[in-house]
Amino acid sequence: MKKVCVSMWILAAVCVVLSVLFPIQAKAEASCEYPTCGVVVEVNKEENLVTFQDFMGNQWSFKDTEDWYVNDICACIMNDNGTSIVYDDVIVSVQYCGWI
Repeated sequence: MKKVCVSMWILAAVCVVLSVLFPIQAKAEASCEYPTCGVVVEVNKEENLVTFQDFMGNQWSFKDTEDWYVNDICACIMNDNGTSIVYDDVIVSVQYCGWI
């Protein structure tokens, strides 16, 4: 019985030492990805820039004007950068979905 008690104390001490040496870093706010879609409102061939408007009225731009036209519909995966502010979100991927 004494050996079991000593073993448990040694195990507890090792756990405490390891938790001090290798702490787990907590993140303030984890970033999250979410889907959105919109309609292309401008295609600038000179700057290779496509601008679309989502259904909340926000405008987003990405580079790749090949095969994009005004009134095309696109679906996007967005990253919120770990904030609740929508204006610093980033486009992760874009997919063509049709046209109006």
